[in-house]
Amino acid sequence: MHSIEHKRAELICDDGFRMRKFGAQFDYCIGVSLFTHLPMNHILRCLIETAPCMAEGGAFYATFFLCEQAELLNPVKQPRGGVVTNFDSDPYHYTPAQIEWMAGQVRGAPQQPTGA
Repeated sequence: MHSIEHKRAELICDDGFRMRKFGAQFDYCIGVSLFTHLPMNHILRCLIETAPCMAEGGAFYATFFLCEQAELLNPVKQPRGGVVTNFDSDPYHYTPAQIEWMAGQVRGAPQQPTGA
């Protein structure tokens, strides 16, 4: 059995996503149920702060709620779990084009996101 004690885990709580505090390069970053609760500017900050800390060929995996462009401003009942998401309040939804745009703003950001 594997335990976190053997991994020498380092955890930092930072609302500004200042990944440089780790002083390391990461092969992978995982944001589970993170972007679903963040407005777009916070997601951009996360990507901008994380990008310089990613190793060459590294990957950032994140979950998010999707909606169609026509549904963007309306509450949307998500097909998995029935969560109702919103344009401008938590939990948030985004169109695939919005996710791709955010990812494209940062060198090294994910280019082929998948939905939650």
